[in-house]
Amino acid sequence: LKENLIELYQKSFRENKELPALSDYFKKESFSYFEMAKEIAKLHLLFEEAGLQRGDKVALIGRNNPRWCIVYIATITYGAVIVPILQDFSPNDVHHISPGGFSLTDFHCLYERHGDSLARFQREIGKRYRCRYPRGFTSKEIAYPKIDNDSVAVISYTSGTTGFSKGVMLTINNLTGNVL
Repeated sequence: LKENLIELYQKSFRENKELPALSDYFKKESFSYFEMAKEIAKLHLLFEEAGLQRGDKVALIGRNNPRWCIVYIATITYGAVIVPILQDFSPNDVHHISPGGFSLTDFHCLYERHGDSLARFQREIGKRYRCRYPRGFTSKEIAYPKIDNDSVAVISYTSGTTGFSKGVMLTINNLTGNVL
């Protein structure tokens, strides 16, 4: 396809910034496209701090809510690969896939393998965010890296009929086709 999902997101966030994008009706919480873009920018700062590189994998497990979607989109707009894990997978399957360690309630750090540098960074994310955007976050700052359509964006795990669950690799092109 000539279209690219990352470019579509960028354009949509800029053009529809005041419109509602995501809602959690249980918690009565909503995000506009612009609010969503600001949360994505904060997650991109966290990814940088964690040393996340293009093509690295980010596991995502939890109930479907606005922050689940924000992590998903933040990961693929950063150039990393999102690995959504069904919350009803058995503990053995979840351990096999190796989930991350941040809460989908407020993105605070739940687990860090070595030390506490990411937890400290998350506690200071507002300060770091203001340093990155000293004049405030505007539509101009909604700018994502160029990611080729043939780049893997998602590894989607099935429940697996024999043994452990199996991952299916989806590219930006696959996701763009679905959106279009």
